[in-house]
Amino acid sequence: MSAPTTTPRQLTAPNLFTEAGNGITYAYRRFGSTGPETAPLLFLQHFRGNLDNWDPQLIDAIAAEREVILLDNTGVGGSSGRTPTNVTEMAHDALAFIDALGLRTLDILGFCLGGFVAQELTLIRPQLVRRLVLAGTGPQGGEQMHGFTVDVLEAATPDEPTGEDFVYLFFERTPTSVGRGWAFVDRIFARADDRDQPTSLQTRDAQLDAITAWGIPDPTRLHRLAGITHPTLVANGDHDILIPTRNSRLLASNLPNAALSIYPGAGHGFLFQHPEEFAAEVNAFLD
Repeated sequence: MSAPTTTPRQLTAPNLFTEAGNGITYAYRRFGSTGPETAPLLFLQHFRGNLDNWDPQLIDAIAAEREVILLDNTGVGGSSGRTPTNVTEMAHDALAFIDALGLRTLDILGFCLGGFVAQELTLIRPQLVRRLVLAGTGPQGGEQMHGFTVDVLEAATPDEPTGEDFVYLFFERTPTSVGRGWAFVDRIFARADDRDQPTSLQTRDAQLDAITAWGIPDPTRLHRLAGITHPTLVANGDHDILIPTRNSRLLASNLPNAALSIYPGAGHGFLFQHPEEFAAEVNAFLD
């Protein structure tokens, strides 16, 4: 009698690797519910994040209804190469990975810096994308995005980030939010085997340059959003100290086909503070 098989989840799915046409070997995880009526959902990660920084509770709830693909972009975590210093190159790198998997249609969830990449990728190859989820992110040339404040920069850039840094950056200063922040930290460190490689200082510095350049104030760049006609869910907490929440409102008001969802009493990591609720919202939107 064969041993029972278990469905891969964020804490057990293997790290996979594929070599793309650009010469980069990409690390990724791919699992979840597949079906003819659902497109795979590609996750594009936040500043300094790798495969293990996705909340298992959020990812597993989404994967229960659709296939998910978590990506380390070029130079990040277990992927080879050097992380580029601008968002356009990051978008082309993500497209090289997509091409390596032979995907013709997909949905995208971009969080933080991953939301910048998701926008750029969609503008470069609009026919590839079916629906977009833009979480805790902002448009190119947005408001109060040109460099982090001093306290945010200090917490975001230490050589070895701590749980305290995650909680400070992603969660509100209320007891409820902080408590959920520490629960999130416990979840992302729960995977014991086959963890992803940590992100390097080269990745940190390159991504910081890309984020800062994307945020150079320029309201004319908002006109580019007219090119993203895809159904889009824009979501954030009501007090995001990394990418101020006003930029989520800017996105939603300038995208032709967007819905806006703001979570009260939450910060940049609203999707980790309310993983089940946000997963349900994402699944309903993608359906």
